[in-house]
Amino acid sequence: MHINKNQFGKIDIWVFTILTGLSLGFGKITVFYLMYLFWWDEFVRKLVGFFYYKKHSINDRKVHASDFFGSFFLLGIYLVFIVVIFMLIANWGNNDLVFQNFKTFLFKNWFFNVNIIWFFIENIMLHRSDKNTEIDLSPFSSSAIILHISIILGAFIMFLVVKRYNDFFTPDNHFGSFLIAVPFLALKMLFKK
Repeated sequence: MHINKNQFGKIDIWVFTILTGLSLGFGKITVFYLMYLFWWDEFVRKLVGFFYYKKHSINDRKVHASDFFGSFFLLGIYLVFIVVIFMLIANWGNNDLVFQNFKTFLFKNWFFNVNIIWFFIENIMLHRSDKNTEIDLSPFSSSAIILHISIILGAFIMFLVVKRYNDFFTPDNHFGSFLIAVPFLALKMLFKK
């Protein structure tokens, strides 16, 4: 069965939207959850891409080891930033949210784990279905740009909107998480056309 990148992109958006909606409905989502999930999306994409690059010795795609290591270096910096800013500082004083974030970080959030499993399935199936799938391991691939913009927008939305209007954006209603998810989904739709 041959499924192209556009079809996978549409499926990916639907799966992400459904799982995010369910996690919102069950109150299992936080801003950290979303940022950490965006990070995992890019991490899995790079990891699976690198595996297929090495497995098939694809030398004509202009993939360089420096791209791979540059991406993972940047992902490491982002991980520290996401944990410190979105997991701890943004929720300082709210022990319930910090605890919920730690559960997500330690893979004790079922919705989060299903999303990560989906990322692996999607990327593996894409490479197995289409041997000509572009492998872009650079730190500034289109999917990496989605992560860059999402982290920057997420931080701005978190500190300039959600924190400022904390009477409206309460931990109970998760509107802040929804507000931060919208730009990410819009960027995914834009780049996965």
